[in-house]
Amino acid sequence: MRDDGITESRATREPIDEAAPEPLAKAKHPLDKPKARKILTKLREWWDQEWDRQAHNRYQMAMDEDYYDGLQWSEEDALVLMERGQAPCVYNEIKPAIDWMLGTERRTRIDYKVLPRRKEGSKDAEVKTQVMKYLSDVNHTPMHRSKAFEQSIKAGLGWIEVGVKGDDTDEPIYSRAQSWRQMLYDSNSTELDLSDARYCFRWRYVDLDIAEAYFPDRKAVLRRSVIDGSDTGRDDDEDIWYMGARVTEPGRDFSSPGKYRPYDGAAFTLTKRERVKLIEAWYREPRRVQVQSGEGDGSVHDRAELEVRVAIYCEAGLLWEGPSPYTHNRFPFVPIWAYRRSRDNAPYGAVRQTRDPQDGVNKRASKAIWILSTNQIEMEEGAVDDIDELREEASRPDAVIVRKRGKEMTIHRDNALADQHIKLMENDRMMIRLSSGVTDENLGRQTNAHSGKAIIARQEQGSVVTTELFDNLRYAIQMAGEIELSLVEQYYTDERVIRLVGDRGQASFVEINAQDPQTGETLNDITAMKADFVVSQQDYRDSLRIAMFESLFDITGRLAQMAPEIAFKLLDLVVEMADIPNRDEIVSRIRQLNGMRDPESEPTPEEQAQMQQQAQMEAIQQEMAMAGAQAQLAEQQGKAEKVAADAVAAKLGAMKTAIDSAQLIAASPGAAPMADDLMAGAGYQPEV
Repeated sequence: MRDDGITESRATREPIDEAAPEPLAKAKHPLDKPKARKILTKLREWWDQEWDRQAHNRYQMAMDEDYYDGLQWSEEDALVLMERGQAPCVYNEIKPAIDWMLGTERRTRIDYKVLPRRKEGSKDAEVKTQVMKYLSDVNHTPMHRSKAFEQSIKAGLGWIEVGVKGDDTDEPIYSRAQSWRQMLYDSNSTELDLSDARYCFRWRYVDLDIAEAYFPDRKAVLRRSVIDGSDTGRDDDEDIWYMGARVTEPGRDFSSPGKYRPYDGAAFTLTKRERVKLIEAWYREPRRVQVQSGEGDGSVHDRAELEVRVAIYCEAGLLWEGPSPYTHNRFPFVPIWAYRRSRDNAPYGAVRQTRDPQDGVNKRASKAIWILSTNQIEMEEGAVDDIDELREEASRPDAVIVRKRGKEMTIHRDNALADQHIKLMENDRMMIRLSSGVTDENLGRQTNAHSGKAIIARQEQGSVVTTELFDNLRYAIQMAGEIELSLVEQYYTDERVIRLVGDRGQASFVEINAQDPQTGETLNDITAMKADFVVSQQDYRDSLRIAMFESLFDITGRLAQMAPEIAFKLLDLVVEMADIPNRDEIVSRIRQLNGMRDPESEPTPEEQAQMQQQAQMEAIQQEMAMAGAQAQLAEQQGKAEKVAADAVAAKLGAMKTAIDSAQLIAASPGAAPMADDLMAGAGYQPEV
C-alpha cells in the first residue's frame, strides 16, 4: 500500500541487469552503466522502504486534513444514516481551533537579522540583512512559511524549500512551501533539521515535452516512462480521496453529484496530456577526505564525512546524478514539525487528537435532531386503515390523526433522550478545546470567566499549550534562514542594486559588490565575510511582552510623578515594548529628544566623535576636580599646621611665664609647692 492506501505496481519498472554486456555498436550513456544503475537500485530500495513504513501514517495525515475541510463522514456511514432518514450533518468544531493557531502565526510573524562573526563585519552583516529582506519581499516568503505551517498544524508536517533557480530574468534564490504529499524523508532520522537523515525525496509530474527540454540527452528514457493518456494521470498523493476511499477505486461510484459525494472522479482525474513522474533524490554518501590538524606544520590525516548528492530519475532510469551544487552541504528542504509520536517519530498535527470527539459531536447532533424530528406510534391493530398515511401525518407539526373508535393509539416523543445526546455533544465539544489547547477565551466566545484577569489567564493557558507548535516553526525558520544566507554568500557575487520597501511603502536602494571607480575597492562585498542568521524571539513572546509593557508603563507613570527626568529617560524602552505601528520610528524620535541611543546598534562616526569629545571633557573635569581637591587639602593642611604652631608657641610662653614666676617664688623656701603647681599647669612634667 502507498500512502493513502494507493498500491503501486513495481512490475512496470524495467529490471536492472548490471551484468548485461554493453552493445558494441553504440556506447552506453554514463547514466546507463553499472555504477549508475547501482545508485538507481539503491535509491529505489530506499523509496520502497519508506513507502511501506510511512503508508499508514500518511493515510492518517490525509484524514486529518479532510476533517479540517469538513469531510468527516465516510461514504458508508453517510449512506446508513440517509437510509434511516437521518441527515449526516457536520458541526465542524476543529476548524475554528485550527484557524486560531493559523491566525496567531500570521499575526505574530517573526523578524530576523544577520549578525557578524567578527566586529569588523558589522557593516557587512547589515547589508546581508537588507539583502535577505529584499529576497523575502520578492519571494513572498512570509506567505510560503504560513502555508507550510498550515500543513504542519493540520497534517503534522510542512516543508520549506530554499534553493537556486537558473532563470536569469528573476532572482536566483527562492524560498517556497512544498506540500508533504510530494515529500518522503528518512524515517530513521530523529533530528528536527534532518541533519542525521540519509535521504529525502521530492517528486512531481511534468509534461513530456517539458521534461525532454530539461534532459534532451535522455529522451528515450523519458518516453518509456510516460503515463498513458488514457490513464487517470494521477498517482500517489495526487489522487482524489474522500474520507479514506479512493475516488477512482474500482467498484466505487463517486461520479454522481450530491451533497455527500463532493467529487466527480472523471472530471478531476482524467487527462490526455502525456506526463512523466520525476523523482528528485537528495542523499548523503560517505567519503574519505584529508584534513590538516592545527596550523602551519600540523599533521594530515584521513577523515570520513558525508557528502550531499542529488539524483533525478524516472520510472525507466536515471536522468541526472552528481554532487550538490550548494556549499552548505545540507538538504534544500526544511521540515516544520507539529508533533512527533514517541514510538516511531511519525508526525501528526493538532487535528489528530480531536477527530474522535468531533465524530461524537456530529453523530450525537445528528441523532438528537433525528429524535426530535421523529415520532414513535404505539397503537392497536386496526386503529387506522393506512399506516403509511398515519406515519406521514404524525411527522407534521399540525398533524390531525383520526383513529377508529375503541382502538388505542399513543404517540411518543423521546425528548429526554435527545437532551442526553445534546449534553454528550457539549462534552465532546469541550474535549476538542482541551485537546487542541484553544479555549473559548482564545476564540472570543462568552464563557463563565467574568473578570478580565480570568479571561487573560485562560487565553495565556491556550497560548502555553500551543507553544511547541510555534517553537518548532521558529526553529524551522532559523534553519531555512541559515541555508538562504549561505546561498546569498555563495551566489550573490555580481554587482547589483537591492530595493528595500519600508513600513511606510517608501523604497530605498542599496548597492552590493559595487566597484569604487577611484580606488577600485569593492563596496558592500557580501561574500568577503561569514555571518550568522538569527531569528528574533521577541515576537514569539507576545503575551509576556504585553504583560511586561503594562508593568513597565505603570512604573514609568509613577516615576513621572516623583522624578519626571528619570521617567523621560526610560520612555524609549517602554515604547519599544509596545505592539504599535511605526514603533521603531517613534522610539528613534524619543531617543533624539532624551539623548539616549539604541543599545544594540553600533555607534555612527558622529556618535563616536561625540563620545570621544565627551570622554575628553569628562577627563578634563576629572583632572580639574582632582586639582581642586588637592589645593583644598593643602589649604586645610596649612591651617592645621598654623593652629598647631600657635598652640606650641602659646604653650612655650606659658611655660616661660611659669618658670619666671617659679624662680621668684623659689626665693622663699615655703613657696616650693606653689612653684610645682605653676610648672605643672604650664605643661611641665618632671623626669622620674
